[in-house]
Amino acid sequence: TLELNRHWESLYTGIERANLLLDNLKYADVSLEVLGDVKGQALFLRAYYYFLLAQEFGDIPLKLTSTKSPDEKPLNRSKVQAVYDQITSDMKMASGLVKPISEFDYNTRVTKTAVQAVLARVYLTMAGYPLRDVARYKDARIYADSVIQSGLHDLNPDYQQIFVNHS
Repeated sequence: TLELNRHWESLYTGIERANLLLDNLKYADVSLEVLGDVKGQALFLRAYYYFLLAQEFGDIPLKLTSTKSPDEKPLNRSKVQAVYDQITSDMKMASGLVKPISEFDYNTRVTKTAVQAVLARVYLTMAGYPLRDVARYKDARIYADSVIQSGLHDLNPDYQQIFVNHS
């Protein structure tokens, strides 16, 4: 139970930090290009944390602004459909804001194809339990094809090499 509580707390801490960043971007003194990239990364991370929570817990509180006071009233749980609607909205917006992986010589940033790949996974999840929205299979294919068609990624041809790379 303690580990489950830590997991819940860690994900909501990430959501709070993303919300705090999104709420305060208007005060940043940076170029529009940097601003867009940062916003895209924050939107993606918030959506990804909600995706993990929705998969594990179903109906969860959906908080889209940062905490302004310790006296704020706790939120009620949102239906899982509303949570997935927010996830897909955030990820679609993030996809148009973040940079492609070809602009980096390292792999620790949220990139366009990373967002598209995770969005494909989100749609696959939506097609299954508990939503059973089979129309989302088509959406999953569209985003998976976007990653494939980008030409920026390949499957590893050697199954053994996968384990070597992770060791």
